[in-house]
Amino acid sequence: MKERDTAPEESSDEFLLRASLHALVEDVEPERDSLARLLSRRRRRSVVRSAVLVTGVAVATTAVLLFVLVVPNGTRTADTDPVGLGPDSYATQLRDGVLAAVSVESGRVLRRLGELDGAATEIATDRERVYAAPAEGGVVVTTPEGTVRPLERLDGVTTVDALAASAGRVAVASGNRLLVLSEQGVRRIVLPAERTVRDVAVDPSGRLALAVARRGAGSTTELRLAGPEGDATRPVDVVGPDCAPLRVAWTSTGLAVLHRVSCAEDGDVRVTTLDPDSGATIGGGVRFAPEIAPEAVDGMRMTSDSADRLLVSTPDRVNRLVEGGEVRSPAAACTPEEGCPRLAAAM
Repeated sequence: MKERDTAPEESSDEFLLRASLHALVEDVEPERDSLARLLSRRRRRSVVRSAVLVTGVAVATTAVLLFVLVVPNGTRTADTDPVGLGPDSYATQLRDGVLAAVSVESGRVLRRLGELDGAATEIATDRERVYAAPAEGGVVVTTPEGTVRPLERLDGVTTVDALAASAGRVAVASGNRLLVLSEQGVRRIVLPAERTVRDVAVDPSGRLALAVARRGAGSTTELRLAGPEGDATRPVDVVGPDCAPLRVAWTSTGLAVLHRVSCAEDGDVRVTTLDPDSGATIGGGVRFAPEIAPEAVDGMRMTSDSADRLLVSTPDRVNRLVEGGEVRSPAAACTPEEGCPRLAAAM
Protein backbone atom coordinates (compact mmCIF):
# COMPACT_ATOMS: atom_id res chain seq x y z
CA MET A 1 0.00 0.00 0.00
CA LYS A 2 1.43 3.32 -1.05
CA GLU A 3 2.30 5.69 1.78
CA ARG A 4 0.33 8.83 1.82
CA ASP A 5 2.11 12.14 1.59
CA THR A 6 1.53 13.99 4.83
CA ALA A 7 3.13 17.43 3.82
CA PRO A 8 0.61 20.16 3.92
CA GLU A 9 -0.44 21.59 0.55
CA GLU A 10 0.59 25.22 -0.22
CA SER A 11 -2.07 27.80 -0.58
CA SER A 12 -2.02 30.01 -3.64
CA ASP A 13 -0.89 32.99 -1.55
CA GLU A 14 2.12 31.09 -0.23
CA PHE A 15 3.04 30.00 -3.74
CA LEU A 16 3.01 33.59 -5.01
CA LEU A 17 5.09 34.77 -2.07
CA ARG A 18 7.69 32.08 -2.61
CA ALA A 19 7.91 32.89 -6.34
CA SER A 20 8.44 36.56 -5.55
CA LEU A 21 11.28 35.78 -3.13
CA HIS A 22 13.04 33.62 -5.73
CA ALA A 23 12.83 36.44 -8.24
CA LEU A 24 14.36 38.88 -5.77
CA VAL A 25 17.24 36.50 -5.09
CA GLU A 26 17.92 36.08 -8.81
CA ASP A 27 18.10 39.87 -9.17
CA VAL A 28 20.65 40.14 -6.37
CA GLU A 29 22.85 37.23 -7.40
CA PRO A 30 25.33 38.17 -10.21
CA GLU A 31 25.05 36.44 -13.53
CA ARG A 32 27.87 34.32 -14.79
CA ASP A 33 29.18 37.00 -17.22
CA SER A 34 28.80 39.95 -14.83
CA LEU A 35 32.53 40.17 -14.01
CA ALA A 36 33.56 40.17 -17.66
CA ARG A 37 31.07 42.91 -18.51
CA LEU A 38 32.24 45.01 -15.55
CA LEU A 39 35.92 44.76 -16.60
CA SER A 40 35.00 45.65 -20.17
CA ARG A 41 33.18 48.79 -19.08
CA ARG A 42 36.16 49.85 -16.94
CA ARG A 43 38.56 49.44 -19.84
CA ARG A 44 36.33 51.58 -22.05
CA ARG A 45 36.24 54.36 -19.45
CA SER A 46 40.04 54.28 -19.16
CA VAL A 47 40.44 54.62 -22.93
CA VAL A 48 38.05 57.57 -23.05
CA ARG A 49 39.88 59.34 -20.21
CA SER A 50 43.23 58.81 -21.97
CA ALA A 51 41.89 60.13 -25.26
CA VAL A 52 40.50 63.22 -23.56
CA LEU A 53 43.81 63.82 -21.81
CA VAL A 54 45.85 63.46 -25.02
CA THR A 55 43.45 65.70 -26.93
CA GLY A 56 43.68 68.36 -24.24
CA VAL A 57 47.48 68.32 -24.32
CA ALA A 58 47.47 68.56 -28.12
CA VAL A 59 45.08 71.51 -28.09
CA ALA A 60 47.15 73.32 -25.48
CA THR A 61 50.38 72.71 -27.42
CA THR A 62 48.80 73.95 -30.64
CA ALA A 63 47.59 77.09 -28.90
CA VAL A 64 51.09 77.83 -27.60
CA LEU A 65 52.62 77.29 -31.04
CA LEU A 66 50.05 79.54 -32.69
CA PHE A 67 50.74 82.26 -30.12
CA VAL A 68 54.48 82.05 -30.77
CA LEU A 69 53.99 82.18 -34.54
CA VAL A 70 51.41 84.93 -34.62
CA VAL A 71 52.80 87.36 -32.03
CA PRO A 72 56.07 88.86 -33.37
CA ASN A 73 58.75 90.75 -31.53
CA GLY A 74 58.42 94.51 -31.74
CA THR A 75 55.44 96.81 -31.99
CA ARG A 76 52.79 95.94 -34.53
CA THR A 77 51.49 99.00 -36.34
CA ALA A 78 47.72 99.14 -36.41
CA ASP A 79 45.96 98.42 -39.71
CA THR A 80 49.04 97.11 -41.49
CA ASP A 81 49.39 93.96 -43.54
CA PRO A 82 52.09 91.44 -42.53
CA VAL A 83 53.53 91.27 -46.04
CA GLY A 84 56.47 93.06 -47.63
CA LEU A 85 56.91 94.38 -51.14
CA GLY A 86 55.80 92.16 -53.98
CA PRO A 87 56.80 92.16 -57.64
CA ASP A 88 55.70 95.11 -59.78
CA SER A 89 55.38 97.39 -56.77
CA TYR A 90 57.24 100.21 -55.11
CA ALA A 91 57.30 101.75 -51.65
CA THR A 92 56.40 105.32 -50.77
CA GLN A 93 54.88 107.33 -47.93
CA LEU A 94 51.30 108.49 -48.27
CA ARG A 95 49.99 111.78 -46.97
CA ASP A 96 48.68 110.21 -43.77
CA GLY A 97 52.16 109.03 -42.81
CA VAL A 98 51.66 105.41 -43.86
CA LEU A 99 54.45 103.59 -45.67
CA ALA A 100 52.71 101.68 -48.44
CA ALA A 101 53.36 99.28 -51.28
CA VAL A 102 51.91 100.62 -54.52
CA SER A 103 51.28 98.85 -57.83
CA VAL A 104 53.58 100.10 -60.58
CA GLU A 105 50.94 99.56 -63.25
CA SER A 106 47.75 100.80 -61.62
CA GLY A 107 48.99 103.14 -58.88
CA ARG A 108 46.69 101.32 -56.46
CA VAL A 109 47.80 100.97 -52.85
CA LEU A 110 48.39 97.25 -52.42
CA ARG A 111 49.14 97.13 -48.72
CA ARG A 112 50.04 99.31 -45.77
CA LEU A 113 53.49 98.42 -44.45
CA GLY A 114 53.80 100.64 -41.39
CA GLU A 115 53.05 104.10 -40.10
CA LEU A 116 55.35 106.95 -39.06
CA ASP A 117 54.39 109.81 -36.79
CA GLY A 118 55.79 112.36 -39.26
CA ALA A 119 57.23 112.72 -42.72
CA ALA A 120 60.12 110.64 -44.02
CA THR A 121 62.96 112.19 -46.02
CA GLU A 122 64.46 109.03 -47.56
CA ILE A 123 63.21 105.54 -48.35
CA ALA A 124 64.83 102.31 -49.53
CA THR A 125 63.73 98.71 -50.05
CA ASP A 126 65.42 95.34 -49.70
CA ARG A 127 63.18 92.40 -50.59
CA GLU A 128 60.54 92.21 -47.85
CA ARG A 129 61.90 95.12 -45.80
CA VAL A 130 61.42 98.86 -46.21
CA TYR A 131 63.79 101.39 -44.63
CA ALA A 132 62.80 105.01 -44.05
CA ALA A 133 64.51 108.04 -42.57
CA PRO A 134 62.07 110.10 -40.46
CA ALA A 135 62.49 113.86 -40.59
CA GLU A 136 63.32 113.94 -36.87
CA GLY A 137 66.35 111.74 -37.45
CA GLY A 138 67.56 108.15 -37.53
CA VAL A 139 66.30 105.24 -39.64
CA VAL A 140 63.41 102.84 -39.08
CA VAL A 141 62.69 99.50 -40.73
CA THR A 142 59.37 97.82 -41.41
CA THR A 143 59.37 94.04 -41.18
CA PRO A 144 57.19 91.44 -42.95
CA GLU A 145 55.26 90.99 -39.69
CA GLY A 146 53.99 94.57 -39.86
CA THR A 147 56.22 96.01 -37.13
CA VAL A 148 58.21 99.25 -37.26
CA ARG A 149 61.38 99.50 -35.24
CA PRO A 150 64.40 101.84 -35.16
CA LEU A 151 67.57 100.74 -36.90
CA GLU A 152 70.43 100.37 -34.42
CA ARG A 153 74.20 100.90 -34.67
CA LEU A 154 73.94 104.29 -36.40
CA ASP A 155 76.83 105.83 -34.44
CA GLY A 156 74.70 108.79 -33.43
CA VAL A 157 73.67 109.67 -36.99
CA THR A 158 70.63 111.95 -36.97
CA THR A 159 70.35 113.67 -40.35
CA VAL A 160 70.17 111.20 -43.24
CA ASP A 161 71.10 112.55 -46.69
CA ALA A 162 70.87 109.30 -48.65
CA LEU A 163 69.67 105.75 -48.01
CA ALA A 164 70.02 102.48 -49.92
CA ALA A 165 69.69 98.76 -49.22
CA SER A 166 70.43 95.46 -50.96
CA ALA A 167 71.02 91.81 -49.98
CA GLY A 168 70.94 92.48 -46.23
CA ARG A 169 73.12 95.62 -46.35
CA VAL A 170 71.86 99.09 -45.49
CA ALA A 171 73.86 102.16 -46.53
CA VAL A 172 73.19 105.36 -44.57
CA ALA A 173 74.83 108.61 -45.66
CA SER A 174 75.05 111.67 -43.44
CA GLY A 175 77.19 114.58 -44.56
CA ASN A 176 80.63 113.25 -45.43
CA ARG A 177 80.09 109.98 -43.55
CA LEU A 178 78.71 106.70 -44.84
CA LEU A 179 77.73 103.69 -42.72
CA VAL A 180 77.01 100.26 -44.19
CA LEU A 181 75.20 97.98 -41.73
CA SER A 182 74.96 94.22 -42.16
CA GLU A 183 75.08 91.02 -40.15
CA GLN A 184 78.88 91.19 -40.41
CA GLY A 185 78.99 94.50 -38.55
CA VAL A 186 79.27 98.20 -39.39
CA ARG A 187 81.45 99.46 -42.22
CA ARG A 188 82.50 103.12 -41.99
CA ILE A 189 83.61 105.39 -44.83
CA VAL A 190 84.61 108.99 -44.14
CA LEU A 191 85.13 111.45 -47.00
CA PRO A 192 86.96 114.79 -46.75
CA ALA A 193 85.08 117.35 -44.69
CA GLU A 194 84.25 119.60 -47.66
CA ARG A 195 82.27 116.83 -49.38
CA THR A 196 78.82 115.44 -48.83
CA VAL A 197 77.11 112.32 -50.15
CA ARG A 198 74.10 113.23 -52.31
CA ASP A 199 73.15 109.68 -53.26
CA VAL A 200 74.30 106.12 -52.64
CA ALA A 201 73.56 102.75 -54.21
CA VAL A 202 74.65 99.32 -52.97
CA ASP A 203 74.71 96.22 -55.15
CA PRO A 204 74.18 92.62 -53.95
CA SER A 205 77.94 92.03 -53.67
CA GLY A 206 78.40 95.04 -51.40
CA ARG A 207 79.90 97.47 -53.93
CA LEU A 208 78.95 101.10 -53.39
CA ALA A 209 78.32 103.89 -55.89
CA LEU A 210 78.30 107.43 -54.56
CA ALA A 211 77.25 110.76 -56.00
CA VAL A 212 79.47 113.12 -54.00
CA ALA A 213 79.09 116.90 -54.01
CA ARG A 214 81.74 119.43 -53.06
CA ARG A 215 80.47 122.11 -50.72
CA GLY A 216 80.85 125.79 -51.48
CA ALA A 217 80.38 128.12 -54.42
CA GLY A 218 80.53 126.46 -57.80
CA SER A 219 80.08 123.06 -56.20
CA THR A 220 80.31 120.05 -58.46
CA THR A 221 79.21 116.45 -58.10
CA GLU A 222 81.34 113.45 -58.98
CA LEU A 223 80.93 109.68 -59.10
CA ARG A 224 82.92 107.56 -56.66
CA LEU A 225 83.01 103.82 -56.11
CA ALA A 226 83.91 101.62 -53.16
CA GLY A 227 84.53 97.89 -53.19
CA PRO A 228 82.66 95.35 -51.04
CA GLU A 229 85.12 95.89 -48.19
CA GLY A 230 87.33 98.60 -46.78
CA ASP A 231 86.89 102.32 -46.32
CA ALA A 232 88.50 103.66 -49.51
CA THR A 233 86.68 105.20 -52.46
CA ARG A 234 87.90 106.06 -55.96
CA PRO A 235 86.56 108.43 -58.62
CA VAL A 236 84.95 107.18 -61.82
CA ASP A 237 86.44 108.88 -64.86
CA VAL A 238 83.41 109.26 -67.11
CA VAL A 239 84.40 109.03 -70.78
CA GLY A 240 83.15 111.98 -72.85
CA PRO A 241 81.34 115.16 -71.83
CA ASP A 242 78.69 114.70 -69.22
CA CYS A 243 76.80 116.72 -66.65
CA ALA A 244 77.08 116.10 -62.95
CA PRO A 245 75.32 112.96 -61.71
CA LEU A 246 72.09 113.48 -59.83
CA ARG A 247 71.25 109.88 -58.85
CA VAL A 248 72.80 106.44 -59.19
CA ALA A 249 71.45 102.87 -59.23
CA TRP A 250 73.02 99.49 -59.91
CA THR A 251 71.74 97.21 -62.66
CA SER A 252 72.91 93.79 -63.84
CA THR A 253 74.84 95.43 -66.71
CA GLY A 254 76.47 98.36 -64.96
CA LEU A 255 75.85 101.59 -63.11
CA ALA A 256 72.82 103.67 -64.12
CA VAL A 257 73.33 107.42 -63.72
CA LEU A 258 70.63 110.10 -63.85
CA HIS A 259 71.89 113.51 -65.02
CA ARG A 260 70.76 116.57 -66.90
CA VAL A 261 71.14 116.63 -70.67
CA SER A 262 72.17 120.26 -70.48
CA CYS A 263 74.20 121.28 -67.50
CA ALA A 264 71.89 124.26 -67.04
CA GLU A 265 69.29 124.16 -64.31
CA ASP A 266 66.42 123.25 -66.63
CA GLY A 267 65.63 120.97 -69.54
CA ASP A 268 65.50 117.23 -70.07
CA VAL A 269 67.25 114.56 -68.06
CA ARG A 270 68.89 111.36 -69.23
CA VAL A 271 69.55 107.93 -67.76
CA THR A 272 72.89 106.51 -68.90
CA THR A 273 74.44 103.14 -68.04
CA LEU A 274 78.18 103.19 -67.42
CA ASP A 275 80.86 100.57 -67.06
CA PRO A 276 81.89 101.21 -63.44
CA ASP A 277 85.48 100.15 -64.08
CA SER A 278 86.25 102.19 -67.20
CA GLY A 279 83.60 104.90 -67.03
CA ALA A 280 82.58 104.18 -70.63
CA THR A 281 78.95 104.43 -71.69
CA ILE A 282 77.38 101.01 -72.24
CA GLY A 283 74.15 102.19 -73.86
CA GLY A 284 72.99 105.33 -75.60
CA GLY A 285 70.79 106.22 -72.67
CA VAL A 286 67.19 107.31 -72.38
CA ARG A 287 66.16 110.95 -72.48
CA PHE A 288 62.90 112.39 -71.18
CA ALA A 289 61.34 115.53 -69.78
CA PRO A 290 60.90 115.43 -65.98
CA GLU A 291 57.83 117.71 -66.19
CA ILE A 292 58.61 119.28 -62.85
CA ALA A 293 59.93 122.65 -61.79
CA PRO A 294 63.68 123.05 -62.40
CA GLU A 295 64.38 123.50 -58.70
CA ALA A 296 62.66 120.17 -58.00
CA VAL A 297 64.99 118.14 -60.23
CA ASP A 298 67.47 117.73 -57.39
CA GLY A 299 64.69 116.07 -55.37
CA MET A 300 64.24 113.25 -57.89
CA ARG A 301 65.09 109.68 -56.88
CA MET A 302 66.13 106.71 -59.00
CA THR A 303 66.03 103.06 -57.94
CA SER A 304 66.12 99.74 -59.77
CA ASP A 305 64.51 96.32 -59.40
CA SER A 306 65.65 92.79 -60.20
CA ALA A 307 64.37 93.12 -63.78
CA ASP A 308 66.69 96.13 -64.38
CA ARG A 309 63.75 98.51 -64.54
CA LEU A 310 64.47 102.00 -63.24
CA LEU A 311 61.92 104.08 -61.37
CA VAL A 312 62.61 107.82 -61.52
CA SER A 313 60.34 109.45 -58.97
CA THR A 314 59.57 112.80 -57.42
CA PRO A 315 57.65 113.64 -54.24
CA ASP A 316 54.60 114.51 -56.29
CA ARG A 317 52.41 112.85 -58.90
CA VAL A 318 55.24 112.31 -61.43
CA ASN A 319 56.93 108.92 -61.85
CA ARG A 320 58.86 107.57 -64.81
CA LEU A 321 59.52 103.88 -65.41
CA VAL A 322 62.52 103.20 -67.64
CA GLU A 323 62.47 99.76 -69.30
CA GLY A 324 65.28 99.30 -71.78
CA GLY A 325 64.93 102.15 -74.26
CA GLU A 326 61.34 103.00 -73.32
CA VAL A 327 60.02 105.45 -70.77
CA ARG A 328 56.50 105.08 -69.37
CA SER A 329 54.50 107.17 -66.93
CA PRO A 330 52.91 104.85 -64.35
CA ALA A 331 49.67 105.85 -62.71
CA ALA A 332 50.05 108.08 -59.67
CA ALA A 333 49.24 106.68 -56.24
CA CYS A 334 46.69 109.36 -55.40
CA THR A 335 43.36 108.60 -53.76
CA PRO A 336 40.70 110.80 -52.14
CA GLU A 337 41.21 108.96 -48.84
CA GLU A 338 45.03 108.93 -48.71
CA GLY A 339 46.03 111.81 -50.98
CA CYS A 340 49.22 111.73 -53.06
CA PRO A 341 52.62 110.47 -51.90
CA ARG A 342 54.66 112.86 -49.81
CA LEU A 343 57.94 111.09 -50.61
CA ALA A 344 59.69 109.97 -53.78
CA ALA A 345 59.16 106.26 -54.37
CA ALA A 346 61.69 103.40 -54.25
CA MET A 347 61.62 100.00 -55.89
